[in-house]
Amino acid sequence: MIPVAKPYLTKTEAETAADVILSGWVTQGSKVEEFEKKFASFVGSKYAVCVSNCTAALHLSLIVSGVRAGDEIICPSMSFIATANSIRHAGGVPVFADCEKETYNIDPISAEKLITKRTKGILIVHQMGWPADIDAFKKICLKHSLVLIEDAACAVGSEYKGKKIGSHSDLVCFSFHPRKVITTGDGGMITTSNKDYYERLKRLRQHGMSVNDRERHFSNRIINEDYLELGYNYRMTDIQAAVGIKQLEKINYLIKERTKLAEFYNKAFAKTEKIILPKIDPKNKPNFQSYPIYFAGINENKRDEIMQKLLDVGISTRRGIMLAHKTSAYCKYKLRGKLSASEDLSSKSILLPLYNGFTKNEASFVIKNLKKTLEINETDRFQSLKGRMPQILERPFLYNLIQDILGYGSEKLILKKLKEIFRFVSPDENILDVGCGPSSRLWKLGYKPFGLDISKSYVSEFNKTCDKAKLGSADTLPFKKQEFKIVWSFGLLHHLEDNVARKSILEMIRVCKKNGEVLIFDAVLPVSFWFYPFASIIRKFDRGCYMRTEADFDSILPQKSKWEKERYIYAKTGLELLILTYRK
Repeated sequence: MIPVAKPYLTKTEAETAADVILSGWVTQGSKVEEFEKKFASFVGSKYAVCVSNCTAALHLSLIVSGVRAGDEIICPSMSFIATANSIRHAGGVPVFADCEKETYNIDPISAEKLITKRTKGILIVHQMGWPADIDAFKKICLKHSLVLIEDAACAVGSEYKGKKIGSHSDLVCFSFHPRKVITTGDGGMITTSNKDYYERLKRLRQHGMSVNDRERHFSNRIINEDYLELGYNYRMTDIQAAVGIKQLEKINYLIKERTKLAEFYNKAFAKTEKIILPKIDPKNKPNFQSYPIYFAGINENKRDEIMQKLLDVGISTRRGIMLAHKTSAYCKYKLRGKLSASEDLSSKSILLPLYNGFTKNEASFVIKNLKKTLEINETDRFQSLKGRMPQILERPFLYNLIQDILGYGSEKLILKKLKEIFRFVSPDENILDVGCGPSSRLWKLGYKPFGLDISKSYVSEFNKTCDKAKLGSADTLPFKKQEFKIVWSFGLLHHLEDNVARKSILEMIRVCKKNGEVLIFDAVLPVSFWFYPFASIIRKFDRGCYMRTEADFDSILPQKSKWEKERYIYAKTGLELLILTYRK
């Protein structure tokens, strides 16, 4: 089994940990102090404070920055839940900003829009080791008198504009969890160049104690400590620190090797149609703690299927970065703005294996199997639409266009695809086709769909096969007594005015069973599509070829938060087919 991550620990770390164990002093002591000094020197800060984990580091940083009950802290939802949790532990309120789709990091524009008089600060995350735009956030914080805290849990050794993460602001928090580039088993670190922060952080991590254990232990006189404020037990042990020192000695080598592996992936996936790689600013250097890829035109279910197929051949992956606002702990939090980029990235990306000791042969095995999995999905292009084929639009121009794009046309293939679409529907279930496309073919498969169209000729043609088609429009469905398992349409939104389309969809929802689905398939015409400049001319000859933009759909859809949206992009032309699913 190829794991998604693996710590790089050798006999050296084991021996140094053993030495500390045998010394008789295993809790926070001289090794912690040594690790702090060497880490501060490595990142370029004046001070560093070891703690038990990065969540503790974030919690203490929020406290020393003055966060009080009810203070708002802006942060990304797309981050491990500890980011948001630390704000709540400090009494603050997380306010979720969206991320940049190209970098996976918090978007400065989105964050600034969320600032109110209750905002105390911004907590940025260097996601997966990719540096966020620190300078942009420093400007925002200076402009609005806010504190800036960096969640650098994944960014040990990463560089922003030529300087190590940890040297740009006064509160930067690191993790030494086993998935990170270097590890102490578990542990965290706070770097700062603010002496007041430094002194208070040291005190808070040890119960608010006025003197530390070592001072009392080695003193030749009695020292009775005081507890100056409410503190915490957030200490790192000397055993962990000793391991950390040895790991820090290897960090440049570890990042160099990870970079080579990432470049190997980059080269392999550069021309893979469905894979989009993160954008890296040439001024910055990520540490490649993780290697994310984004699947274009694939939804979350299909993404999970790909992960399972890789696992079946012995390759572990992980889903895209989680969303705090989708968890039970935060689902009742009211969002201030859309998190569309975060939701898209999270649902359509995965993390591939990448760790020190991961060989190029193993990487080649991952690449080969991932490409193979994508090719299997491409064998039947309609499977990118959940195994359901969009109805063929009866307008000749667009019909021929889609036929050319998909290489689609034989009656045998059409029947095969329709069978796949309805494999989960029993023949005795009611199906309604709004627009009467080729649903008469369903009769050959044992189904008896109802048809609806405003065209007498289409209804007449449909009723040659069956007698269940009616003349009428979707906004006033003539089916009053029936309920349908599936209500579907292809091209509906392109032929109706917005208000009529909205009424039509509401009617389709109304007649759909409680456990049924409303499916709307449509073609989207992106600005980049080659005949877009001629669309207005073509519409004069064939109104059926008119395609809306995706923004048009958002304005038309009633109850739009309940619709699941997928797109499938045909790279040769830029044409997108959109499927909208409403589950009751």
